[in-house]
Amino acid sequence: MALYGRYSECSDLCCGQERMVLPSNSCYPFRFYQYRTMPGVTVALIESAAPPESLVKYEAPEAVKTKTHKLLFQAGADQNLWAGSGQLRGLQTTSLLNTLLPPRQWTQDGHLWIQSVSSSPATRAEVQDLLQRFTEELQIRQARPVGICPIRRELYSQCFDELIRQVAITCAEQGHLLHRIRDELRMTLRSYETMYESSVGFGLRRSLHGEQGRQDAAAQLQQADAMQTALQQQVEEWQARCNATEKQQEEERTAAAQKHQEEVDFLEEQVKQLQKQLDDVLANSQKK
Repeated sequence: MALYGRYSECSDLCCGQERMVLPSNSCYPFRFYQYRTMPGVTVALIESAAPPESLVKYEAPEAVKTKTHKLLFQAGADQNLWAGSGQLRGLQTTSLLNTLLPPRQWTQDGHLWIQSVSSSPATRAEVQDLLQRFTEELQIRQARPVGICPIRRELYSQCFDELIRQVAITCAEQGHLLHRIRDELRMTLRSYETMYESSVGFGLRRSLHGEQGRQDAAAQLQQADAMQTALQQQVEEWQARCNATEKQQEEERTAAAQKHQEEVDFLEEQVKQLQKQLDDVLANSQKK
């Protein structure tokens, strides 16, 4: 499908500038393009400054000067659109490149600038220069050789886009194939990122749940320790009472036994005295 832009005057009194008619009828204070895309097609957004240098080979930037200057990106449209004249047939390569690698857009000094990828075939020297620039950028930007590195990923992505550009110029089918491979790789990476974020979120939730459980267990343990301390104090208190009671009973039993023994000794002494008196009385009576 082709991507079109359409202008109209803003009806808001506070604006009075040109705007693009969007489905939501939103008003933008600068020129904006409405794109109708298909899945897998990436459209460059309007940036507020000139984009940085890239490994992809671009044409010289062009300024959008007239209201009728529109971007026409061919994204899987019918090939009969370009079958009208020889001049339009010559635009097939440019249209294909604009589909696979959308032009960069930015605003500078109040003007909108557009920079499309180059449609000139790559030479052997340019391929060697690309390899050298790629290696130098890896070293200059200090990309990590192993592990997750956004810098290395960005450079490899730019290098792959340049390969798509070079291949698409010589063979459109191979260019489309590489474009689909690139999109599949990006979708796979996004899936991995989504899975990683989901796993991190799940792990975080589990960690928070475990932390909450640990805090609850710690509170229960503290409560159990306090209860154990209170019960231990009660045991010691009752043990002290039991020891005091046993000591008191032992003292009372000893005192009672001693008193009983004294009474027994006293009674035995009385029995002896009475027996002696009885013997004396009997002896005196026999003498008479």
